[in-house]
Amino acid sequence: MADDILSYKKFHRIDLLCAPIGNLDWSKEEGSLMIDSQELEKAIIGCILMDHNLFILCKDSISPDDFHFDTCEKIYKTMIDLEARGRTIDPIMVINELRSTYEESNFPSAFVYQLANESPSGHIFEEYVDELIETRALERERKGYQCE
Repeated sequence: MADDILSYKKFHRIDLLCAPIGNLDWSKEEGSLMIDSQELEKAIIGCILMDHNLFILCKDSISPDDFHFDTCEKIYKTMIDLEARGRTIDPIMVINELRSTYEESNFPSAFVYQLANESPSGHIFEEYVDELIETRALERERKGYQCE
C-alpha cells in the first residue's frame, strides 16, 4: 500500500496531501502522522549490514530521525557510532555495540541477522535512500499543509 501511495504522489501531489494514508505508525510520537516505511527502513539497514561501504553513500543524506521504527533507529545510530570510531559495520559489530551502548544484553541479534540475510540487492540502495528522503519530505509537507 505504501508503495502505491508513493508512486501516486508523483502525479497527484495535492490530492495526496489531503487523502488518508493507508498504513500509519504512531510508535514514535503520539499524535504525529507518519507513513509506514518499515520495509524500506529494514532494506536500507540490511544493505548496509551486508556492505558497510554503502553507509558512506547515505550518512550525509539520512539521519537516525528518518527511521521511525525504534529498532531501525537504534541500529542506524549504532552504525554512525561505529563509523565515527573507524570500525567496520557488520552484523557482529553492530550487535556487540548495541549490547554495550544501549545496555541491552537481550537485544534480538536474530533480527540483525535477519535484516542482513533478507536485504535486497545493494545495487539499488541509493533508490531506497532517495525513497526514504522523499517519504519524510512528504510527511513534513503533510504536517504543514492545511486541507480544507
